[in-house]
Formats: sequence, structure tokens, C-alpha cells
Amino acid sequence: MSIVFSFIHKQFALVCGDTNLTTKDGNRSNIEKVLMSSSNIIFGFTGDVSSNIDFFHPFIRENLTINETIINNYSFNQIVDILNEKYQDYIKKIDQISNFDICSMVVGFNGEKFCCVRYQISQKEIEFKKIESGNNIEIVGSGKEEHLSTFTKLYKQQHSDDLIGKLISIFQQTIDIGSSIDKSINNKMTYKLIYLED
Repeated sequence: MSIVFSFIHKQFALVCGDTNLTTKDGNRSNIEKVLMSSSNIIFGFTGDVSSNIDFFHPFIRENLTINETIINNYSFNQIVDILNEKYQDYIKKIDQISNFDICSMVVGFNGEKFCCVRYQISQKEIEFKKIESGNNIEIVGSGKEEHLSTFTKLYKQQHSDDLIGKLISIFQQTIDIGSSIDKSINNKMTYKLIYLED
């Protein structure tokens, strides 16, 4: 499983991910798992690539790029509504789609606050999670719990006035540590940031 974390705060939304892709035949390469539209909507995904393309269609193309022509016709709230409907459809037919596997998120500004919606759909687990920003940082993870534990431990140990820089640095440290014990991730990071101007 890959690793993607979103950090939601009243001033910003930050999504970080590793870039490892392991194909069905065991080969490894790099892939962008965090994508951002020109309208400041971020998609972060883990799990099976074709399942994510199917779930996020028509907003993400088959070549894993944002379909700007389509996405610019929708607000963040409308995209979430569409994905929520798709989520309900998928969980109704999960027994018929045995290879479907995602734990992915969409992040954006809902008109009042930053928001992250995470969808987990597989034979093993089905979960919906929605988090909105507040005064504290909210973390939404997709990946193994041990990576979130590593991140939390490192976060408590380090101090910095640059909060966004600290989060990015600690995520990099987390995947540096994690990639040495978990072959499903690598230590190459990508991130996207939406910042709310005062």
C-alpha cells in the first residue's frame, strides 16, 4: 500500500504522498499520487491505479492527469457530491468487483473551510471519512497505521515556526524511515498545497 497524508488547517490544505508504483507483475516505477487542478482541488490516491482512475472519472484521465476541461465546470462541493454517490454505488456492488481497491481522498475549499473526504473501498475494508479544518491541524492518512505513528512521533519531537515546512520535512522523514521497512512505498515525495490568503 502507498502512503498519502492530508493536513487540513484553517489557513491551508497540504497533501503529501510517496511516488512508488508496484505493478501486478512486481515491477516498480514512479507515479504522481497527488494531483492538483487549476481550480485548487487536490486528489491523493493509494491502492490500485485502475480502480482510482475508475472512481475519480471523469475528473482524472486514464493517464493520471487532471481533466481540467471537466473539473472546471464543478465546484469542490459538487465534486464531493458526485464522488459520494459513486462511493455509495461501489459499496453496494463490492462483492461483484473483487479487484477494486482504493483508499483515496479529495481535498479543497468548500466555501467556508478546507475539507478532506477520504474513500476506502475494498473487499477488506469500507470506510468514509470527512474532515473539515479548524484551529488545529487535522491529519487524514491513507496507508499503514505504523507510518502515521512514525509521523506523529517525529512531529512531537521537532519544533519550527514554519508549520508547512515542518509538515513537509517530517513527511519526508516518515517515508525515509517507512521505505526501509515497507517495500510498498519509496522515499520520493510529492506534495500539493492550497493556501488561503488573509
